[in-house]
Formats: sequence, C-alpha cells, structure tokens
Amino acid sequence: MTSKTFNFTINAITALPNASTGKRDQYQDIKEKALRLEVTDKGKKTFKVYRKMQGRPIRYTIGDFGDWTIENARKSAGKISADIALGVNPNSEKQKIRQEMTFGTMFQEYMERYSKKHKRSWKYDEREINRFVSHWFNRKLSAITFNDVQRLHHQIGMNSGQTQANNLVRRVHAIYNKAIEWGWDGSNPAKGIKKFKEKSRERFLTPKELPFFFAALREEENETACDYILMSLYTGARKSNVLSMRWAEIDLEQSLWRIPETKNGEPLTIALSEEAVDVLLRRKKHSNSVWVFPSDKTHGHVADPTKAWKRILTNATIKFWYSHTHIRPLVEQAQQKKSNADAKDLADRMTQSQADLDREEAENRQINELAVTRNLDQANLEFQKGQFARSLEFVDEALLRSPNNQTALALRDLADRARHASAVQTAKERWRSEWNKTFLELQHANLPQTETVVFDPVRWAAVSQRTPASYSKPTELYTPEAYRESVELMRIGKAEIEASPDGIDLGGPMFETLRLVGMMSREQLLDTSSQLFRQSLPSLRAPFETAMAFM
Repeated sequence: MTSKTFNFTINAITALPNASTGKRDQYQDIKEKALRLEVTDKGKKTFKVYRKMQGRPIRYTIGDFGDWTIENARKSAGKISADIALGVNPNSEKQKIRQEMTFGTMFQEYMERYSKKHKRSWKYDEREINRFVSHWFNRKLSAITFNDVQRLHHQIGMNSGQTQANNLVRRVHAIYNKAIEWGWDGSNPAKGIKKFKEKSRERFLTPKELPFFFAALREEENETACDYILMSLYTGARKSNVLSMRWAEIDLEQSLWRIPETKNGEPLTIALSEEAVDVLLRRKKHSNSVWVFPSDKTHGHVADPTKAWKRILTNATIKFWYSHTHIRPLVEQAQQKKSNADAKDLADRMTQSQADLDREEAENRQINELAVTRNLDQANLEFQKGQFARSLEFVDEALLRSPNNQTALALRDLADRARHASAVQTAKERWRSEWNKTFLELQHANLPQTETVVFDPVRWAAVSQRTPASYSKPTELYTPEAYRESVELMRIGKAEIEASPDGIDLGGPMFETLRLVGMMSREQLLDTSSQLFRQSLPSLRAPFETAMAFM
C-alpha cells in the first residue's frame, strides 16, 4: 500500500495512478491532516477521514472525488475531526441514523399503541395522515424538519382549508411527542408552527327566530328526527351519544340517562327534564327496538338526520321571511316553483320498477351481512389477544348493523364482562398495593399519645385474641333505621367526598372502581336481597364487635 502526503488539488488527484491489483493506496492532505484520499485498483477515488479516538483508529467515508469538491471535503473532515476530538464517533452516529425509525413505521406504532386504544376518533387519525402525509412514510423521523411541516401546513391551508391544516399539524405534533416519550432522541418538527386563525362556525338562534324554528319543527313529518332534535336540546349531550341512545341506558323512574362511554372514555349520568321524559315515554309506547331512535332502513340506530334538519331550517327561514310583508310575494313565488319541481321529481321516481328496488334492497342486505361477519371475526381475534375493549367495539359495530344478531348479543355480554373484570382486577391490585404501603407507614409511624387514647401493646395483644362473641353486641347497630342512617351518611367516591366531607368516607381505588362499573350504589346497599348488602353489613359489624370500646 502506497502512502503519500501532498496538497490536494484537482490536477494532482486526477493524475494519481490506480493502486496495485487487490490493493488500496492512501494519500494525506497537507492542509487538513485528517483528510485522506483512498485510491482502489479500479481507479475509484474516495475522500475519507482518519483519526484516533482513545488510541483506536477511526475511519469515516465522506464521499467520492467528483461528487465532493476538495474544499468541501476539507470542511467536512475538519468538522468530523473536531467531533472525534470531543469523543463523538461519526460511524456510531451514521449507524444510529440507519437504524432510526421511519415516519411511516412510527405512525403505525402510534396507531396501535396509542390512538386505537385511547382515542375514539382514531379513524380520523388514520384517514388524515394517510391522505396528506403518506409521502413522508419512507423518511427517517429526524429527516423531517420544521420547514417541511410549515410548507405542508401552508399547502393544505390553501387547498383543503385552514381548519384541516391546523388539525393535521396537531396530529403530526402528537406522533412526534409519542416518539420522544417512547425513547426517540430527537426534537418535534411540528413544535412552534403558527396555526391559522380559525373562524367559529357556531350559529345561535335569536329570540325572534325561535318561534319560527319550533313551528317548523312541529310541521316536520319525520317524527324520529324531530324527537332526536328535541332530545339534543333538552339534554345538551353530544350528537353521537343521542343518536345511539339505548333504552337500557334510560331510568324513567329516576329520570336519569347513563351514557356508558363518552368521548373521553368515561361514563356520564344526565338528569332528564320533564320535557325529555315526556318524549321518551311517548316513544316507548310504540318502540320494539333496543334503540330509542331506530333506523327505518337498517337494524341499527338512525344516522345523522341531515335531510330532515335542512328541511326544518328551510321551513323556519321561509316562515321568518314570510312574516315580513315586503318580501312575502318573493317567498310565495319561490314556493310555487319548488312545488312544481317536487311534483316532477316524484313522478320520475315512481317510474322506477319494483324489481330494481328489490334488487337494491337484497344487495344492501348482503353487504350488511358481510360487514357483520367481518366485525364478529375481528371481535373474536381481539378477544383472543386479551383486548376486551377493542373486541367490544367491533361487537358494537356489528350490533349497529344487526341489533338482533344472537351471536353478537352473546359476544357483547361476554366481552363486556371480561372488560369489567379486567378493570376491577387492575383496580384491586392497585388498591392492595396502596393498602400495604399505608399499613407499613402506620406500623412505623411515631404516633402521639393522648390522655384518652393510649396504645397499650399488652392490652391490645390480649384483646386481639378474643372473639366477637366475647363482647356484648351493640344491638342498635342491627336495626333497619340505624343501617339506613349509616348508608345515608356514606360518601361513595371522590366527588361525593369532596362535595360533603362530613360522613362515612368510602374513597380509594377499590370503591371508586365499584362505583364506576355500577357495582356500588346506595340503592344496592339498602336492598336486603343484593349481594352488596350481604357483604357490606358484616364488614360494618366487624369493627364494632371487635373494638376495645364502643360509644
């Protein structure tokens, strides 16, 4: 191997001969000592860096002569040499970049580990990222810069809308935040992007418009759509929750509606007004569906009644305009033209053959059955993996299409019980850990002694060996009146404890979990036939019957 030092110039490097067969010649630059030029037996010339770090030689390839100018190669060699002097191995950094996750891989991990498990809107994440950012999927996470995100934000804002552009930046920001949280060593390129100012799309009815709106609502022929709109007004609940309202969630005697799962994943109980109860009682008389607002076309609940809503708004607007005498003639003229157009449209639709309608219905039924089968197959796969909540989601999708499907109903009950059991078991473990920790802290605590309460180890050891039968039972405790009073004093869960601290505190993970899953309530505690009553009364008796003193 030939080794030589000289001042690198284009002419000097071009004139270098090929190395001997099977050999590589190395040349060193005079101006930048870390810069090397390697020449192969085929005549290929490559710029490299050579320097020792902690006594070990480090060789790093910059690039081919011809692709790199000599000046740029010297600058790069100088920077790499300085990094090596600081203890940074450039080959390790290059390997790290090669092994770094691509944006597409990170997005898939984000969907599986976070979005699908914790966000009800995960389908929007999947749709929007695939629609606008798929060209980034093969790029390394660190290769996407602030300028890339800024350009994309501007482009989408101009072509697809400013709100959509802002939402996409929020999604990219969330993906990078999760990458950092899960160990990726980099910065978030979406951080600091200035978003477009979004205009509110809210529209409120004025007091003058309200009478015309309710008049139009009364005239609407679609009774289900009218009742849905009224229920939305009376409860203030989200559209998706009102549309999917089930009779099983309604307690008409208590005037309560318990939503099993809201947008944030938590259950919610809404007190129903008299007007809302009247609507429900009227619908209950003629209902034979599990849904409060069943669909006329499918076995699921009604979809967003957009057409009926538009008709109501149009009718209300016409009534509002009609109340102004100076524009009433224009309104009448427009109504006449619309009537003529509607008559023609009705005649055209009546010419369609019944065979076509039957064929369409059969096709829709077949598509629906296939979709139900796919939902149940996916629910089975998720259940086998222990993903009970995901399994329940697929079963619910199947029930939306086929509410009376016996397989789906059985699977839903099984998945729901498995999900609750899993949640309760997790809470038990957390509660048990908290109990042990608190018990150890109290065991080692230096508690102050008072005149009325003195801890006597000898007395306690003697008393602890005695059985409850050795004491005179406090008979008043066992009267129904005393038990009812105790239940009324109970504060079940954090919210009740904070609202009224004076009482019997039933807080902590275990009681909170029992309350959330519907396994603990005052009604159940007072019901002498319930399992909760049979388990809770002995637990209340034990402290009194084994106490050293009873007041």
